[in-house]
Amino acid sequence: MNIVQTLTKDAPFQKLEGYFENSEYIVTFAFGHLFELKDVQDYLDNRTDEKVKWTLDILPFIPEQFEYKLQNDAGVRKQFKTVTELMNRIDVGEIIHCGDADREGEIIIRNIIHAGLKESKPIKRLWLPEQTELSIRHGLKTLKPDTEYDLLAQEGYARTYMDWLFGINLTRYLSIKAGKLLRTGRVLIPIVKAVYDREMEIQNFQAEKYLQPAGIYEKGGITFSLNSDKKFSLHAANQANEYVQVLNKGRTTVSKVISKTIIPRGPKLFSLSKLQGVLGKQYKMSMKTSAAVIQKLYEQGYVTYPRTNTEYLGEGEKETVKNVIRAFQEKGYDVAFKDKKSIFDDTKIESHSAIIPTYKIPENLSGHEADVYHTVRNRFLAVFCAPECKVQQTQAIISVTDDDRNILEEFQVKGTIVLDKGYMQYDCASKDKILPDLKEGDCLNIVYNLVQKETFPPERYTVQTLGNFLKNPFRTEKTTEDEAYKALFEGVEIGTEATRTHIIENAKSNQYISEKSGVYRLEPMGAYLIECLNTLHIDLYKEKSIHLNKLLKEVHASKRDVASVIKMVGDELKRIISHTDETELRKISNDKEQIGVCPFCKKPVFEGKQNYYCSGYKNSCKFIIWKKDKYFEAMGKTITKSMVKKFLISKPVFVKGLKSKTGKIFNAYISIEFSSPYHKYHLKFA
Repeated sequence: MNIVQTLTKDAPFQKLEGYFENSEYIVTFAFGHLFELKDVQDYLDNRTDEKVKWTLDILPFIPEQFEYKLQNDAGVRKQFKTVTELMNRIDVGEIIHCGDADREGEIIIRNIIHAGLKESKPIKRLWLPEQTELSIRHGLKTLKPDTEYDLLAQEGYARTYMDWLFGINLTRYLSIKAGKLLRTGRVLIPIVKAVYDREMEIQNFQAEKYLQPAGIYEKGGITFSLNSDKKFSLHAANQANEYVQVLNKGRTTVSKVISKTIIPRGPKLFSLSKLQGVLGKQYKMSMKTSAAVIQKLYEQGYVTYPRTNTEYLGEGEKETVKNVIRAFQEKGYDVAFKDKKSIFDDTKIESHSAIIPTYKIPENLSGHEADVYHTVRNRFLAVFCAPECKVQQTQAIISVTDDDRNILEEFQVKGTIVLDKGYMQYDCASKDKILPDLKEGDCLNIVYNLVQKETFPPERYTVQTLGNFLKNPFRTEKTTEDEAYKALFEGVEIGTEATRTHIIENAKSNQYISEKSGVYRLEPMGAYLIECLNTLHIDLYKEKSIHLNKLLKEVHASKRDVASVIKMVGDELKRIISHTDETELRKISNDKEQIGVCPFCKKPVFEGKQNYYCSGYKNSCKFIIWKKDKYFEAMGKTITKSMVKKFLISKPVFVKGLKSKTGKIFNAYISIEFSSPYHKYHLKFA
């Protein structure tokens, strides 16, 4: 309770059951959602505890008026009774709403006040960007009427009602049609669909082999390669050879060398999704873990409010940032305040600024807390690093010409040397890329050869890449930063910074997707969910999800009211259910998934906790593949289910990031040879 700790300096608090009190303030708490929306059961029959059977005839179910109920928990009921008694005390003249500074926190406290306050009293809002003493004291001096946040609350209610309508109705509808519980929702569906689409791309990918002319140049122990833009199919090998002969007959010269010293643009501060992406990539930290740790650091007052979608600070926060900089200067860090539009820009902020450390610097963090805090701290130090970063960039253009000086091929090679590290000492693993000494007019002795290469399937989503996709599914390399922020403020995102982690965890707990080492994979139940949605023509994928998200932004902008949002959602649900009421779904078995067929006894192969085994083991079949196979573990990998599926149909598996005995990282195709009752692996370098 940081508020209690802060105010205790003015007058000591007495700790009582469910609250703290001194001569001026009473501080109590809600520990999350005390209230929840009523279920269909509550609306249909309040007179009995007997569960109402799930049937199609009541769908879509749309309440005439949404109602909340107190959670059926003894601790919740006890705390609500305490809060109610405190609010209605005669000596309490004002209520301060201290919910989290977002739309969810806004409606959590409003629901409690609405249900418990018997007579009208002034309600003020404490809006905290961070939980430090300075921030709390400043917030208490600048309280605003809670009515100034009415539009935020309306957006919060619209989102809650919308998600209830889609979640309740589609979960019941799909489950009845499938004969199996299929939990779903407005944001969960496009998340599973994204992982599904990527998995289909990988499964349907057909590797293409091709020939590429290439040459290697070496001077003074430094080498670089020249790869032609031309690619030849294997059927055009003769044509490829002829072209290589032409290149080798030509003259390879350095036609231009440009060398300059630049001051590179430093990194941006963190939004929540960007921070989680870095933590996932660097520490293999799941979104659930990182979200919990970031929240804890916020509650301890070490970082600012985390559920933010921007990488900028507000222009009114400059004095606060100066205080943070002074705190780090006292610790010996070489940082300085920078008043730049690339850091402070109100037009890039929707409600909360980027995540930064506060002036309260922790001393003894460890484990994930240390990893997360140091990541946030180092990014802040990099942005406000006093010494400039200087990099020498060299670009050489190398041309291959024929006897008439016609250009046959032109290559570009680039080199970089860090002259002064600057911000890179805190937040960059940049390495020098040194070129040999090249001068314009140099003639290079290069022999060109044909190299056989192969196209690769797309990568599976990681914490970082899935987060980037959900933040803007339509962003491309050509999208400017201004365009990206404009789209974000219009609602072009799937879920929000505050909700994505929870919904991804729901998708995992329902076995639609799985995550291992920060990489997401589609599970059979996820494929079945998308199959059912497609069969029933239920399109709540990214386009529809973003359209619905835009409606919520319109509520916040006072362009639309909550009732109109509910009507649009109701109309959509009626269309879905009336259109597909007679459509039949393929029923899925509850049995264990069969991975393949045993190469020896031809019985089904299943996945165990530590291995993949033949179901004929009771009949003495000894076929087994261990997940932590020694051959693979020696190369830094474990065997996955998708790999075993391919092994069992004699299909080579392409594996990236293998590690040799000397520590070198390489890619390879690995196949398996079965020789009863054992097997051995064959490796072919890619």
